[in-house]
Amino acid sequence: MSKYIDDIIDDYNKFDHDDDEYKNWSKLEKKIILMIKKHDAHRGEWLTEYDAKEYCEKARVLSSLDSQDIGARRELRIELQEQFGLTQVEAINILNGCHIDDYVTKYDHIKNIFIEGEEEQPSPELIEALAAVVRRSKH
Repeated sequence: MSKYIDDIIDDYNKFDHDDDEYKNWSKLEKKIILMIKKHDAHRGEWLTEYDAKEYCEKARVLSSLDSQDIGARRELRIELQEQFGLTQVEAINILNGCHIDDYVTKYDHIKNIFIEGEEEQPSPELIEALAAVVRRSKH
């Protein structure tokens, strides 16, 4: 492990973790840590626009009149959830053709540890160091 990562881990270990685990960290570091946790918790493949639109089309073919979450449409929703680690609401919305770009962007940001609203994105070294801290604190 690099000296940079060791320094961050040492700083992290100085904090009182029972109180507020990251209270002395900058807002950016807290955002990065949150994204790392979301990234590590993600189960399944990463959603792409192509995949979302493909599932939307499958749902359209199943029934153009009925959008209830029953039968084959329900099975398709569950498959979508499990394959891409989506919530039920996200999967239903995708099948209905709603908010597809938003969900693709959301999961792309989690996949790439992209912090929304930051002019300058964190360096790969900082992400690696904070990821090491987060993953080390789980054990």
